Amino acid sequence: MFLMLMAVRIVLLSLLATLSVTRVQAQVVARGNQPTPWGGVYEVVLTSKQPPAQPFSPGLVQVTFTEPNGTEVTVDAFYDGGSHFKARAYCEEPGDWTWRCRSGDTILQGKHGTFKVIESNLPGKLRLHPTDRQQFVYDNGDRFLHIGDTGYRYVTATEKKWRLYIDQAVAMGATKIRTWFCQGRSDVQILFSDERSSLNLEYWQEMERRLTYALEQYPQIQFQLIPYGEDTEELKRYAANDKMAKLIAQYAQARFSAYPNVQWCISNDREVITGGEE
Repeated sequence: MFLMLMAVRIVLLSLLATLSVTRVQAQVVARGNQPTPWGGVYEVVLTSKQPPAQPFSPGLVQVTFTEPNGTEVTVDAFYDGGSHFKARAYCEEPGDWTWRCRSGDTILQGKHGTFKVIESNLPGKLRLHPTDRQQFVYDNGDRFLHIGDTGYRYVTATEKKWRLYIDQAVAMGATKIRTWFCQGRSDVQILFSDERSSLNLEYWQEMERRLTYALEQYPQIQFQLIPYGEDTEELKRYAANDKMAKLIAQYAQARFSAYPNVQWCISNDREVITGGEE
């Protein structure tokens, strides 16, 4: 038994050794004329003359990215304050990319540009293995060893030791972190402005800063984001077609889905039963 345990330990240590921190020369999240590494993110920044009346309306500004092979991907841009919108693409193919904006705003309509994606040693997004459906694999072909940790407060603005936490989690060997958007365990209202008529952009921007730090420092680490935390009432509002409850998911997808270190879990430990159903 002792020899078997030692053998398992050696295998695990060998696998962990392959998860060394990846470093790249280009910005992992690039914009403008910056070269974008394969497996990274390109960000288009769009600026109008003045903020729109309803800046969080889904589909208000959209950008179509065209990959070198001709594949087109259209994404919603997200409002980031002032007169600024941003749109992001996960860069899965090296070469010359193009983008074009579509919007009812005449200043933004038709804006377009190009950028270059270069080879890198980033791992990329996590997928099901193409032949072994019981395994996950990064886009670069490396297998994923799932060693999870619960860091619920990692992106919470009031958590001041977030950087120390992620550094220690990586040193411990974690490869996936579960974290939620809420500041209180069962309350996601911090995501909204006080009157619940718009989003609390400063809070969203801080979440992004922490996810970007992890992506730049530890690109192999996956984050399972939990937008609704354990807020049962917000989930019920979503089911009742409340536009602000739905905006959480829409805005989160527009802002974070291009990040290769992000995956989604709608809520945590909830059993929501409506109408007396069992």
